[in-house]
Amino acid sequence: EPVTTAPTHILGVADPDAFGADAPTPSLVLDTSDFARQKLRALRCHNSQIRENDALALVTLETAPRLLGVEHYRRAKGRGSTGETFLDRLTSSPVLPRPVD
Repeated sequence: EPVTTAPTHILGVADPDAFGADAPTPSLVLDTSDFARQKLRALRCHNSQIRENDALALVTLETAPRLLGVEHYRRAKGRGSTGETFLDRLTSSPVLPRPVD
């Protein structure tokens, strides 16, 4: 059935800035576009995931890779190890020149 009103939520979150430019910087970003259609199908199986007036209700299987194909993860503060992560070390390591043959 056609949508007659603009969505007010995405994944149950009503604050549009939660996912925008003011969101915390991700610790890890993954290209998950190969699994986006499967993810959308799984979300649709659970009424708790896509509710009335949710923007995800407008995502189609065709647009899923473009709209759901990137996952952003953030390391939680105060949980688990507080030491430097592999990614922290990787980004702070100097880039060494490749040896010349």
